[in-house]
Amino acid sequence: MLKVVFDSRGESQYYALLSEEYQSISSIKMLPIGDFAIYIDDELVAIVERKTASDLLSSVSDERLFRQLQDMSCCDCARFLLLECSQFDFQSLDSSFMHAVVNMLNEYLIKLSVCSDQFQSVRFYEHLIQVHQSQIQSQSSQKNILRPISSSPSFECLDDDISFTTAQNLVPRKINPFFQSFLVKRFGLETGTKLNKYLFQINDVKNAAEKDFRILLKNEMGFGVKTIDEICAVFKGAFK
Repeated sequence: MLKVVFDSRGESQYYALLSEEYQSISSIKMLPIGDFAIYIDDELVAIVERKTASDLLSSVSDERLFRQLQDMSCCDCARFLLLECSQFDFQSLDSSFMHAVVNMLNEYLIKLSVCSDQFQSVRFYEHLIQVHQSQIQSQSSQKNILRPISSSPSFECLDDDISFTTAQNLVPRKINPFFQSFLVKRFGLETGTKLNKYLFQINDVKNAAEKDFRILLKNEMGFGVKTIDEICAVFKGAFK
């Protein structure tokens, strides 16, 4: 039997947003670890710690995150850190800070997932429920099919079709996967792909003046004036 539990300290709004079919198997209780948990026959099979960008920063500052990850690492189940923040907030996070966080998650075998708002977070929760429901229905002997076992830092982004982008290594790359996905969705496949190829992370864009950025877009990428105006409008305020 599958049971879903939302932590009573701040997660009740997510329970309220669930579709009725999932509310019937869900409850709100105080969880000892995490903000969201899935059980099969009283065995913990998935746990999620949800954080906003500001909460992530503060929890690293007061060392709360380290204790939370250590506690999660003791759970023999699929483990996720769900970062709920807008695309702009994610891009504004210091890259070295995010590298450190991802490395730490990798050490504890915890997968990072990013959702833009509470509605996508609920869809992420429902996706986890669906996967484990399918596991029960198929009577598979394999448990914890979502367990993060990769030896490299992992990153997942929930897109509009509730499918997960294959994890890319965030640490050595100049452009993070979430930013790449944003560019393609915002400007289309052809233009977004070109930007993915030539642009660095938003932190590096901040080191340039808009005039220099426009020259790069025109000379290095061959974009027309209209496209350049559209791109610069998105990055307005990001330049010196």
